[in-house]
This record gives sequence, C-alpha cells and structure tokens, in this order.
Amino acid sequence: MREPRIPQPAPRITVVGDLILDRFIGDATKLNPEQPSAVIRVASEENRLGGAAAVAMIATSLGALVSVAGIVGRDEPGRRSGRRGRGDPD
Repeated sequence: MREPRIPQPAPRITVVGDLILDRFIGDATKLNPEQPSAVIRVASEENRLGGAAAVAMIATSLGALVSVAGIVGRDEPGRRSGRRGRGDPD
C-alpha cells in the first residue's frame, strides 16, 4: 500500500550567472580543405537563452518559482535575451 503524497509548495530558487544568447545559424556541411575550419550552410537562424537563463527556464518548467540575477550586455544579443526572457517573440 502506497503512502498518500502530501502536496509540497513549489521550491523557490535564485539562479545567479551569465545570461547569454546562444545562436544557431546552420549546418556544418564539410571541413574547409584550405584551412582548419568548417564550412557552414546558413539555412536558418535560431536564438535560444543560454547560461544561467537556460538553467532558470529549466527550473521553471519543473515547477520552481525562480528569481534570476545576472548581467546582460548592452548590445543586440543582450536586447534579444531580455525580450526572450520576458516571453516576447524574437
């Protein structure tokens, strides 16, 4: 016989760290024969929150109440990170 589960409140956590934007811009189709680098075919571009922002999103999806503290740059990726963190479209 299983013990009844007692409802637990959502955990409250604070995530501290770098709030970065990961950019995915295509597929590495082959290696460049003239130098040690990949040849990338840019078919699409996708931006995702990375670093501490990704950790905060994962914790939220698991039911935690999350506060975030970190630094965002004053550049276009920083502005995009702020919009994505608020749930605005890219």
